[in-house]
Amino acid sequence: MLKNTHAFSIENLINPETKLPFGPKYAGVFSIRRGSLRDREVSEQKEAAERNAFGVVPADQIAAELSYSAHIFHFTNTIAAEELPAWFDRTKIFDEDEPAVVAVWNEVQKFQDSFRRPDNSTGSAEASVEPAILVPA
Repeated sequence: MLKNTHAFSIENLINPETKLPFGPKYAGVFSIRRGSLRDREVSEQKEAAERNAFGVVPADQIAAELSYSAHIFHFTNTIAAEELPAWFDRTKIFDEDEPAVVAVWNEVQKFQDSFRRPDNSTGSAEASVEPAILVPA
């Protein structure tokens, strides 16, 4: 049975750029919960509000990687079950920290994807002919 929360740390994961563990700079436990449809909506609303803070900003005027970064932070903060590690703060993240942010996002995605049915890896409605039965853990 699947658990609805997941805790992880990237401190000992291997940084793909340096081939060494991320280390103590990225210490701390991320405790996240299964994201709901409402969580996705809240995350999108936060992103839209941020874009509109200084007037309407069309999405195509924001670099794709920065839009993706905003999504990572908004969604991860929305599904946090506990306070996130202090280093995971957009005001403290720089270009050299990008592999750590991606490592966090990969863990978040892996957990969220664990709730998909095995025969529905794409997430499309057409992939499954049987209704899914969701059972809380």
